[in-house]
Amino acid sequence: MIIPEPMLKVYMLFPNDLKEQISACIVKLGDFQPEEGKYFERTSYIEQVSFVNGMLDEISKIINFFNIGYKKEGIVEFNGIEKNLEDFKKDEGKFIDSVYQKIQTYSKYLDDRARLYDEIEETRSEEKLIELDKVLREISELHKELNAERKVIEKRIMEDYNKLLTLKEILKILTSVRFSKYYAYLEGYIREKKKDEFIKIISKYALVVFERPKRFGSKEIPPTYSSVPHFMRPFESLVGIYGTPSYWEVDPTFLFAITFPLFFALMFPDAGDGLVLLLFSILFYRYAKNRNNQQLKDISIVLAYSSALSMMIGMLLRELFGPLFVEGTKELVPQSNESTIGPLYYYWLVPPDVSKIFSSIIPFGQYSQPLYGIIAILIGIILMLIANSLGIYNSHLKNAKEDILYNRILYSLLVSYNYFHLWIL
Repeated sequence: MIIPEPMLKVYMLFPNDLKEQISACIVKLGDFQPEEGKYFERTSYIEQVSFVNGMLDEISKIINFFNIGYKKEGIVEFNGIEKNLEDFKKDEGKFIDSVYQKIQTYSKYLDDRARLYDEIEETRSEEKLIELDKVLREISELHKELNAERKVIEKRIMEDYNKLLTLKEILKILTSVRFSKYYAYLEGYIREKKKDEFIKIISKYALVVFERPKRFGSKEIPPTYSSVPHFMRPFESLVGIYGTPSYWEVDPTFLFAITFPLFFALMFPDAGDGLVLLLFSILFYRYAKNRNNQQLKDISIVLAYSSALSMMIGMLLRELFGPLFVEGTKELVPQSNESTIGPLYYYWLVPPDVSKIFSSIIPFGQYSQPLYGIIAILIGIILMLIANSLGIYNSHLKNAKEDILYNRILYSLLVSYNYFHLWIL
Protein backbone atom coordinates (compact mmCIF):
# COMPACT_ATOMS: atom_id res chain seq x y z
CA MET A 1 0.00 0.00 0.00
CA ILE A 2 2.82 2.45 0.85
CA ILE A 3 5.62 0.73 -1.05
CA PRO A 4 5.03 0.17 -4.81
CA GLU A 5 4.48 -3.44 -5.77
CA PRO A 6 7.55 -5.36 -7.03
CA MET A 7 7.75 -5.50 -10.84
CA LEU A 8 9.36 -7.97 -13.22
CA LYS A 9 10.85 -7.26 -16.63
CA VAL A 10 9.45 -9.70 -19.23
CA TYR A 11 11.10 -10.72 -22.50
CA MET A 12 9.01 -12.71 -25.02
CA LEU A 13 9.97 -14.39 -28.28
CA PHE A 14 7.25 -15.96 -30.45
CA PRO A 15 6.35 -16.77 -34.09
CA ASN A 16 5.18 -13.86 -36.25
CA ASP A 17 1.80 -15.41 -36.99
CA LEU A 18 0.88 -15.46 -33.27
CA LYS A 19 1.44 -11.74 -32.66
CA GLU A 20 -2.25 -10.76 -32.59
CA GLN A 21 -3.29 -13.76 -30.53
CA ILE A 22 -0.61 -13.07 -27.93
CA SER A 23 -1.43 -9.33 -27.88
CA ALA A 24 -5.11 -10.13 -27.24
CA CYS A 25 -4.14 -12.52 -24.39
CA ILE A 26 -1.94 -9.84 -22.82
CA VAL A 27 -4.73 -7.25 -22.99
CA LYS A 28 -7.17 -9.73 -21.47
CA LEU A 29 -4.71 -10.34 -18.63
CA GLY A 30 -4.66 -6.56 -18.09
CA ASP A 31 -1.39 -6.35 -16.21
CA PHE A 32 1.29 -5.67 -18.80
CA GLN A 33 3.14 -2.42 -19.55
CA PRO A 34 4.91 -2.68 -22.95
CA GLU A 35 8.33 -1.15 -23.53
CA GLU A 36 10.19 -0.27 -26.71
CA GLY A 37 12.26 -3.28 -27.77
CA LYS A 38 15.92 -3.04 -28.79
CA TYR A 39 16.06 -5.81 -31.38
CA PHE A 40 14.62 -6.50 -34.84
CA GLU A 41 12.48 -4.11 -36.88
CA ARG A 42 9.31 -2.39 -35.82
CA THR A 43 6.12 -2.81 -37.87
CA SER A 44 3.96 0.28 -38.29
CA TYR A 45 0.24 0.24 -37.49
CA ILE A 46 -0.25 3.96 -38.17
CA GLU A 47 -3.29 3.52 -40.41
CA GLN A 48 -5.11 1.20 -37.97
CA VAL A 49 -4.28 3.38 -34.94
CA SER A 50 -5.46 6.50 -36.79
CA PHE A 51 -8.76 4.84 -37.72
CA VAL A 52 -9.44 3.58 -34.17
CA ASN A 53 -8.61 6.98 -32.63
CA GLY A 54 -10.89 8.72 -35.14
CA MET A 55 -13.80 6.41 -34.30
CA LEU A 56 -13.18 6.81 -30.57
CA ASP A 57 -13.20 10.58 -30.99
CA GLU A 58 -16.60 10.46 -32.73
CA ILE A 59 -18.08 8.09 -30.13
CA SER A 60 -16.71 10.25 -27.28
CA LYS A 61 -18.52 13.27 -28.73
CA ILE A 62 -21.72 11.24 -29.04
CA ILE A 63 -21.40 10.02 -25.44
CA ASN A 64 -20.80 13.55 -24.15
CA PHE A 65 -23.64 14.98 -26.23
CA PHE A 66 -26.18 12.47 -24.91
CA ASN A 67 -24.64 12.41 -21.40
CA ILE A 68 -24.25 8.62 -21.54
CA GLY A 69 -22.46 7.29 -18.45
CA TYR A 70 -19.67 4.81 -19.13
CA LYS A 71 -20.50 1.17 -18.49
CA LYS A 72 -19.40 -2.18 -19.84
CA GLU A 73 -21.87 -3.38 -22.46
CA GLY A 74 -21.68 -6.70 -24.28
CA ILE A 75 -18.81 -9.17 -24.65
CA VAL A 76 -15.76 -7.98 -26.57
CA GLU A 77 -14.89 -10.57 -29.20
CA PHE A 78 -11.51 -10.38 -30.94
CA ASN A 79 -11.25 -12.04 -34.36
CA GLY A 80 -8.07 -10.35 -35.52
CA ILE A 81 -7.20 -6.71 -36.16
CA GLU A 82 -8.18 -6.68 -39.84
CA LYS A 83 -11.46 -8.55 -39.26
CA ASN A 84 -12.53 -6.31 -36.38
CA LEU A 85 -11.59 -3.15 -38.23
CA GLU A 86 -13.41 -4.36 -41.34
CA ASP A 87 -16.60 -4.73 -39.28
CA PHE A 88 -16.24 -1.17 -38.05
CA LYS A 89 -15.55 0.16 -41.52
CA LYS A 90 -18.82 -1.37 -42.72
CA ASP A 91 -21.91 -1.60 -40.48
CA GLU A 92 -20.71 -0.10 -37.19
CA GLY A 93 -18.79 2.69 -38.87
CA LYS A 94 -21.88 3.75 -40.84
CA PHE A 95 -24.01 3.62 -37.71
CA ILE A 96 -21.56 5.75 -35.70
CA ASP A 97 -21.18 8.23 -38.57
CA SER A 98 -24.96 8.58 -38.93
CA VAL A 99 -25.41 9.35 -35.21
CA TYR A 100 -22.45 11.73 -35.32
CA GLN A 101 -23.96 13.57 -38.29
CA LYS A 102 -27.25 13.95 -36.41
CA ILE A 103 -25.61 15.68 -33.45
CA GLN A 104 -23.59 17.84 -35.85
CA THR A 105 -26.83 18.87 -37.62
CA TYR A 106 -28.49 19.58 -34.28
CA SER A 107 -25.55 21.70 -33.09
CA LYS A 108 -25.51 23.61 -36.40
CA TYR A 109 -29.26 24.25 -36.11
CA LEU A 110 -28.82 25.73 -32.63
CA ASP A 111 -25.97 27.94 -33.84
CA ASP A 112 -28.04 29.18 -36.82
CA ARG A 113 -31.05 29.90 -34.61
CA ALA A 114 -28.90 31.77 -32.10
CA ARG A 115 -27.38 33.83 -34.93
CA LEU A 116 -30.80 34.72 -36.40
CA TYR A 117 -32.10 35.66 -32.95
CA ASP A 118 -29.10 37.93 -32.30
CA GLU A 119 -29.61 39.64 -35.67
CA ILE A 120 -33.05 40.89 -34.60
CA GLU A 121 -32.63 44.43 -33.28
CA GLU A 122 -33.35 45.06 -29.61
CA THR A 123 -35.91 47.73 -30.55
CA ARG A 124 -38.07 45.05 -32.18
CA SER A 125 -38.78 43.46 -28.82
CA GLU A 126 -42.12 41.89 -29.77
CA GLU A 127 -40.64 40.16 -32.81
CA LYS A 128 -37.69 39.05 -30.70
CA LEU A 129 -39.99 37.46 -28.10
CA ILE A 130 -41.98 35.65 -30.81
CA GLU A 131 -38.78 34.29 -32.35
CA LEU A 132 -37.51 33.19 -28.92
CA ASP A 133 -40.78 31.37 -28.17
CA LYS A 134 -40.56 29.63 -31.55
CA VAL A 135 -36.97 28.55 -30.94
CA LEU A 136 -37.78 27.21 -27.46
CA ARG A 137 -40.68 25.13 -28.82
CA GLU A 138 -38.50 23.67 -31.56
CA ILE A 139 -35.71 22.90 -29.08
CA SER A 140 -38.22 21.16 -26.80
CA GLU A 141 -39.36 18.96 -29.69
CA LEU A 142 -35.77 18.19 -30.62
CA HIS A 143 -35.00 17.17 -27.03
CA LYS A 144 -37.86 14.67 -27.14
CA GLU A 145 -36.50 13.22 -30.38
CA LEU A 146 -32.98 13.06 -28.96
CA ASN A 147 -34.13 11.31 -25.79
CA ALA A 148 -35.90 8.70 -27.90
CA GLU A 149 -32.76 8.42 -30.05
CA ARG A 150 -30.60 7.92 -26.98
CA LYS A 151 -32.66 4.98 -25.76
CA VAL A 152 -32.16 3.31 -29.16
CA ILE A 153 -28.42 3.93 -29.55
CA GLU A 154 -27.08 3.84 -25.96
CA LYS A 155 -26.41 0.10 -25.65
CA ARG A 156 -24.98 -0.24 -29.16
CA ILE A 157 -22.77 2.83 -28.78
CA MET A 158 -21.29 1.52 -25.52
CA GLU A 159 -20.65 -1.90 -27.08
CA ASP A 160 -18.77 -0.23 -29.94
CA TYR A 161 -16.91 2.00 -27.49
CA ASN A 162 -15.66 -0.98 -25.47
CA LYS A 163 -14.64 -2.86 -28.63
CA LEU A 164 -12.65 0.14 -29.86
CA LEU A 165 -10.95 0.57 -26.47
CA THR A 166 -9.93 -3.09 -26.62
CA LEU A 167 -8.60 -2.67 -30.17
CA LYS A 168 -6.66 0.40 -29.05
CA GLU A 169 -4.99 -1.57 -26.24
CA ILE A 170 -4.12 -4.43 -28.61
CA LEU A 171 -2.64 -1.99 -31.12
CA LYS A 172 -0.64 -0.41 -28.29
CA ILE A 173 0.95 -3.82 -27.68
CA LEU A 174 1.51 -4.49 -31.38
CA THR A 175 3.23 -1.15 -31.96
CA SER A 176 5.80 -2.19 -29.34
CA VAL A 177 6.48 -5.58 -30.97
CA ARG A 178 9.71 -5.99 -33.00
CA PHE A 179 9.79 -8.38 -35.95
CA SER A 180 12.39 -10.44 -37.78
CA LYS A 181 11.66 -12.63 -40.77
CA TYR A 182 10.07 -15.44 -38.74
CA TYR A 183 9.93 -14.29 -35.13
CA ALA A 184 8.58 -11.43 -33.08
CA TYR A 185 10.03 -9.94 -29.89
CA LEU A 186 8.24 -8.05 -27.11
CA GLU A 187 9.34 -6.77 -23.74
CA GLY A 188 7.62 -5.00 -20.87
CA TYR A 189 6.76 -5.13 -17.16
CA ILE A 190 4.25 -7.03 -15.03
CA ARG A 191 3.63 -7.16 -11.29
CA GLU A 192 5.56 -9.98 -9.62
CA LYS A 193 2.43 -11.47 -8.08
CA LYS A 194 0.98 -11.91 -11.59
CA LYS A 195 3.96 -13.98 -12.77
CA ASP A 196 2.32 -17.42 -12.42
CA GLU A 197 -0.86 -16.30 -14.16
CA PHE A 198 1.16 -14.68 -16.95
CA ILE A 199 3.22 -17.86 -17.50
CA LYS A 200 0.07 -19.98 -17.56
CA ILE A 201 -1.46 -17.88 -20.34
CA ILE A 202 1.53 -16.84 -22.46
CA SER A 203 4.01 -19.73 -22.17
CA LYS A 204 1.80 -21.82 -24.49
CA TYR A 205 2.69 -19.51 -27.37
CA ALA A 206 5.97 -17.82 -26.51
CA LEU A 207 9.37 -18.24 -24.91
CA VAL A 208 9.23 -16.08 -21.76
CA VAL A 209 12.16 -14.84 -19.64
CA PHE A 210 11.82 -12.76 -16.47
CA GLU A 211 14.30 -10.35 -14.90
CA ARG A 212 14.16 -8.28 -11.73
CA PRO A 213 14.68 -4.52 -12.20
CA LYS A 214 18.16 -3.25 -11.37
CA ARG A 215 18.82 -0.87 -8.52
CA PHE A 216 18.13 2.84 -8.68
CA GLY A 217 20.35 4.69 -11.13
CA SER A 218 19.90 2.40 -14.14
CA LYS A 219 18.66 3.84 -17.43
CA GLU A 220 15.44 1.82 -17.39
CA ILE A 221 12.84 2.85 -14.82
CA PRO A 222 10.08 0.31 -14.08
CA PRO A 223 6.48 1.55 -14.01
CA THR A 224 4.99 2.32 -10.60
CA TYR A 225 2.00 0.30 -9.42
CA SER A 226 0.65 0.95 -5.92
CA SER A 227 -2.43 -0.84 -4.65
CA VAL A 228 -4.43 1.26 -2.18
CA PRO A 229 -7.78 0.52 -0.52
CA HIS A 230 -10.81 1.37 -2.64
CA PHE A 231 -11.85 4.34 -0.50
CA MET A 232 -8.39 5.91 -0.91
CA ARG A 233 -8.25 5.70 -4.70
CA PRO A 234 -9.77 9.17 -5.28
CA PHE A 235 -6.75 10.67 -3.47
CA GLU A 236 -4.41 9.14 -6.08
CA SER A 237 -5.56 11.66 -8.71
CA LEU A 238 -4.70 14.57 -6.39
CA VAL A 239 -1.31 13.08 -5.56
CA GLY A 240 -0.78 12.58 -9.29
CA ILE A 241 -1.01 16.35 -9.84
CA TYR A 242 2.42 16.60 -8.21
CA GLY A 243 3.77 13.65 -10.21
CA THR A 244 3.74 9.86 -9.99
CA PRO A 245 6.14 8.42 -7.39
CA SER A 246 9.15 6.61 -8.80
CA TYR A 247 9.43 2.83 -8.52
CA TRP A 248 12.06 3.41 -5.83
CA GLU A 249 9.93 5.81 -3.77
CA VAL A 250 7.21 5.49 -1.16
CA ASP A 251 3.66 6.22 -2.31
CA PRO A 252 2.39 9.20 -0.26
CA THR A 253 -1.31 8.50 -1.03
CA PHE A 254 -1.90 6.78 2.33
CA LEU A 255 -0.52 9.73 4.34
CA PHE A 256 -2.27 12.28 2.11
CA ALA A 257 -5.63 10.47 2.46
CA ILE A 258 -5.43 10.87 6.25
CA THR A 259 -3.96 14.36 6.61
CA PHE A 260 -5.86 16.23 3.86
CA PRO A 261 -9.44 15.64 5.16
CA LEU A 262 -8.24 16.06 8.77
CA PHE A 263 -6.55 19.42 8.21
CA PHE A 264 -9.42 20.59 5.99
CA ALA A 265 -11.87 19.81 8.80
CA LEU A 266 -9.67 21.45 11.44
CA MET A 267 -9.49 24.63 9.37
CA PHE A 268 -13.27 24.67 8.71
CA PRO A 269 -14.86 23.09 11.80
CA ASP A 270 -18.50 23.99 11.15
CA ALA A 271 -21.48 21.62 10.88
CA GLY A 272 -23.51 24.00 8.69
CA ASP A 273 -20.76 24.87 6.23
CA GLY A 274 -19.75 21.20 6.09
CA LEU A 275 -23.32 20.18 5.24
CA VAL A 276 -23.52 22.73 2.41
CA LEU A 277 -20.19 21.55 1.06
CA LEU A 278 -21.28 17.90 1.30
CA LEU A 279 -24.43 18.62 -0.73
CA PHE A 280 -22.32 20.48 -3.29
CA SER A 281 -19.89 17.55 -3.56
CA ILE A 282 -22.82 15.17 -4.23
CA LEU A 283 -24.11 17.41 -7.05
CA PHE A 284 -20.56 17.80 -8.34
CA TYR A 285 -20.16 14.00 -8.38
CA ARG A 286 -23.35 13.56 -10.42
CA TYR A 287 -22.16 16.18 -12.89
CA ALA A 288 -18.76 14.46 -13.21
CA LYS A 289 -20.45 11.07 -13.65
CA ASN A 290 -22.64 12.40 -16.46
CA ARG A 291 -19.55 13.91 -18.09
CA ASN A 292 -17.65 10.64 -17.59
CA ASN A 293 -14.78 12.62 -16.03
CA GLN A 294 -12.91 10.41 -13.57
CA GLN A 295 -10.71 13.20 -12.18
CA LEU A 296 -13.71 15.38 -11.29
CA LYS A 297 -15.38 12.35 -9.68
CA ASP A 298 -12.28 11.78 -7.54
CA ILE A 299 -12.16 15.45 -6.49
CA SER A 300 -15.86 15.39 -5.53
CA ILE A 301 -15.32 12.25 -3.39
CA VAL A 302 -12.32 13.83 -1.62
CA LEU A 303 -14.46 16.91 -1.00
CA ALA A 304 -17.24 14.72 0.41
CA TYR A 305 -14.82 13.00 2.83
CA SER A 306 -13.44 16.36 3.96
CA SER A 307 -16.84 18.02 4.39
CA ALA A 308 -18.22 15.04 6.36
CA LEU A 309 -15.27 15.24 8.77
CA SER A 310 -15.76 19.02 8.95
CA MET A 311 -19.37 18.42 10.03
CA MET A 312 -18.28 15.98 12.73
CA ILE A 313 -15.71 18.35 14.23
CA GLY A 314 -18.21 21.21 13.88
CA MET A 315 -20.71 19.18 15.89
CA LEU A 316 -18.11 18.60 18.62
CA LEU A 317 -17.26 22.31 18.75
CA ARG A 318 -20.97 23.35 18.61
CA GLU A 319 -20.55 25.41 15.43
CA LEU A 320 -23.43 25.90 12.93
CA PHE A 321 -22.75 28.64 10.35
CA GLY A 322 -20.65 30.32 13.02
CA PRO A 323 -21.27 30.50 16.78
CA LEU A 324 -24.49 32.57 16.83
CA PHE A 325 -27.01 29.74 16.33
CA VAL A 326 -25.63 27.62 19.20
CA GLU A 327 -23.28 29.49 21.53
CA GLY A 328 -24.68 32.91 20.63
CA THR A 329 -22.89 36.16 21.42
CA LYS A 330 -21.59 34.55 24.63
CA GLU A 331 -18.74 32.98 22.63
CA LEU A 332 -17.93 36.19 20.75
CA VAL A 333 -17.97 38.48 23.82
CA PRO A 334 -17.61 36.17 26.86
CA GLN A 335 -16.85 39.00 29.32
CA SER A 336 -19.98 41.02 28.49
CA ASN A 337 -22.99 40.83 30.81
CA GLU A 338 -25.30 41.48 27.84
CA SER A 339 -24.17 38.46 25.82
CA THR A 340 -26.84 35.85 25.03
CA ILE A 341 -26.90 32.16 24.10
CA GLY A 342 -28.11 30.88 20.72
CA PRO A 343 -31.54 29.30 20.03
CA LEU A 344 -29.99 25.82 19.68
CA TYR A 345 -27.86 26.03 22.82
CA TYR A 346 -29.87 23.45 24.83
CA TYR A 347 -30.94 21.35 21.81
CA TRP A 348 -27.54 20.66 20.26
CA LEU A 349 -26.56 16.98 20.03
CA VAL A 350 -23.25 17.55 21.81
CA PRO A 351 -23.67 19.06 25.33
CA PRO A 352 -21.53 22.09 26.32
CA ASP A 353 -19.51 20.06 28.86
CA VAL A 354 -18.56 17.44 26.26
CA SER A 355 -17.79 20.15 23.71
CA LYS A 356 -15.48 21.86 26.20
CA ILE A 357 -13.45 18.66 26.58
CA PHE A 358 -12.98 18.33 22.80
CA SER A 359 -12.25 22.05 22.49
CA SER A 360 -9.22 21.49 24.68
CA ILE A 361 -7.95 18.76 22.32
CA ILE A 362 -8.72 20.12 18.85
CA PRO A 363 -6.08 22.77 18.04
CA PHE A 364 -8.52 25.07 16.21
CA GLY A 365 -11.72 26.75 17.28
CA GLN A 366 -11.41 28.73 20.52
CA TYR A 367 -7.73 29.35 19.81
CA SER A 368 -7.32 31.84 22.66
CA GLN A 369 -6.40 28.98 25.02
CA PRO A 370 -2.60 28.51 25.43
CA LEU A 371 -2.92 24.72 25.12
CA TYR A 372 -3.65 25.05 21.38
CA GLY A 373 -0.14 26.27 20.65
CA ILE A 374 1.35 23.20 22.33
CA ILE A 375 -0.94 20.77 20.43
CA ALA A 376 -0.33 22.51 17.10
CA ILE A 377 3.45 22.29 17.61
CA LEU A 378 3.13 18.63 18.61
CA ILE A 379 1.17 17.85 15.42
CA GLY A 380 3.83 19.68 13.40
CA ILE A 381 6.62 17.61 15.00
CA ILE A 382 4.80 14.31 14.40
CA LEU A 383 4.05 15.07 10.73
CA MET A 384 7.57 16.35 10.12
CA LEU A 385 9.05 13.16 11.58
CA ILE A 386 6.71 10.97 9.51
CA ALA A 387 7.54 12.87 6.31
CA ASN A 388 11.27 12.71 6.92
CA SER A 389 11.05 9.02 7.85
CA LEU A 390 9.48 8.40 4.45
CA GLY A 391 12.24 10.49 2.88
CA ILE A 392 14.89 8.40 4.66
CA TYR A 393 13.27 5.22 3.40
CA ASN A 394 13.17 6.65 -0.15
CA SER A 395 16.90 7.38 0.09
CA HIS A 396 17.49 3.84 1.39
CA LEU A 397 15.66 2.36 -1.61
CA LYS A 398 17.80 4.53 -3.91
CA ASN A 399 20.94 3.54 -1.98
CA ALA A 400 21.72 7.24 -1.42
CA LYS A 401 23.65 7.10 1.86
CA GLU A 402 24.87 10.71 1.79
CA ASP A 403 21.32 11.96 1.35
CA ILE A 404 20.22 9.90 4.37
CA LEU A 405 22.96 11.32 6.60
CA TYR A 406 23.09 14.98 5.62
CA ASN A 407 19.80 15.94 4.02
CA ARG A 408 17.45 13.78 6.06
CA ILE A 409 18.73 12.92 9.54
CA LEU A 410 20.54 16.21 10.24
CA TYR A 411 17.62 18.20 8.82
CA SER A 412 15.15 16.25 11.02
CA LEU A 413 17.25 16.88 14.14
CA LEU A 414 17.56 20.59 13.37
CA VAL A 415 13.84 21.09 12.75
CA SER A 416 12.91 18.99 15.79
CA TYR A 417 15.20 21.14 17.95
CA ASN A 418 13.52 24.31 16.64
CA TYR A 419 10.06 22.89 17.34
CA PHE A 420 11.12 21.80 20.83
CA HIS A 421 12.61 25.25 21.52
CA LEU A 422 9.32 26.85 20.41
CA TRP A 423 7.40 24.48 22.66
CA ILE A 424 9.51 25.42 25.69
CA LEU A 425 9.05 29.11 25.03
